[in-house]
Amino acid sequence: MEQKNSVEVDVIFNKLLNSDDDDFLSLEGLDIKGDMLAYIKKMAKNSECYACTDITSERKILGPIAKFSKRVMRKLIRWYIQPIYERQTEFNNAAYNLAKIQAADSKTIKQLEEKLDQLEEMQKSADEKIKTYEEKLKQAETIQQLINEKISNYEDITKDLKDLGILKTGELNLFDKKTYSQSGEDSIIAYIANALGIDFAQCSYLDIGANHAKDMSNTYFFYRSGAKGVLVEANPKLIPELSLYRSRDCILNKCIDTTSGKMVDFYILSGDGLSTSDYSKAEQFCKTNPNISIKEKVQVETITLNEVLEKYFKDQSPVILSIDIEGNDFRVLKSIDFKSYRPKIIIAEMIPYETSLVIGEKDRSIIEFMEQKGYREYAFTGINSIFVDNI
Repeated sequence: MEQKNSVEVDVIFNKLLNSDDDDFLSLEGLDIKGDMLAYIKKMAKNSECYACTDITSERKILGPIAKFSKRVMRKLIRWYIQPIYERQTEFNNAAYNLAKIQAADSKTIKQLEEKLDQLEEMQKSADEKIKTYEEKLKQAETIQQLINEKISNYEDITKDLKDLGILKTGELNLFDKKTYSQSGEDSIIAYIANALGIDFAQCSYLDIGANHAKDMSNTYFFYRSGAKGVLVEANPKLIPELSLYRSRDCILNKCIDTTSGKMVDFYILSGDGLSTSDYSKAEQFCKTNPNISIKEKVQVETITLNEVLEKYFKDQSPVILSIDIEGNDFRVLKSIDFKSYRPKIIIAEMIPYETSLVIGEKDRSIIEFMEQKGYREYAFTGINSIFVDNI
């Protein structure tokens, strides 16, 4: 396509021609809105040349004779004049189009220069942000180094006190710690473990329905103390979080059931910690709390609790067994082979889901069953009961 016929050139030029902005751009010392644009407009007006212009005369008597004579003369010399007019018109059009292109290109260059200035400002801002980020990162590394030194000193002092017999196992953490459980269950378990002489770092655990890695976790305190165990969570959406913050633990994306290896529907609810494989339970939760709904249904493979114990705790039962699978705790408890596996401490949910505070309610059938198996209820937190092996 020839440059003079370019659509882009015409568009830019028309915008230039119709612009009311006095502060436009300059080209080789000429102000386009001033001298150059005036020249371009004049070229546009006079670009076409014609040999047959109107012949007039104001003289009343000789006028007709003069006009007739001029017409005759024009016809006689037209063969000579017409090619000159055509060449002049062709030249005018070429010059006019060239002026259009030059003006349009000048505007484009100006726009590009403005864009370049903007990019340079953005780059400058980005460089400043990167510099600030690097400074913050350096500060964070310094803080982390100080924290690591404090932790190292704390561990050294704790070890020395234990070696001297001044500090009993778990005693320092027992009264100076943060609880992560829903109702302080981990604090009670820590007290029991300390009383039984079990080092917190040795409190292995099996957490059924682990849910979040830290929040409302009955086992995270012991993980921080150096212990490790197995986390079983059916909700696949929570597995990345567990893997990130509980990397020392074995994490199973399975659904605890009475049989292993089958695929079951698992209902993920909008309410935290209420997802379940029991559809009737899910409906009940939604009915109890209209703000809760079933967000998604996924397929999850089942595994029995005894299979988990046999595979991961074959040599020694876990110190802590935490069960929180939304109303199915009793069914899972009844499936345990207590002759082969006896966790020292067992936590089980004892109340139905309600939106208000549940007072004076507790599943007595679970207590009776646990007593038959040689466990005594040590504490009830209003939500969970904590049982201790009495054998």
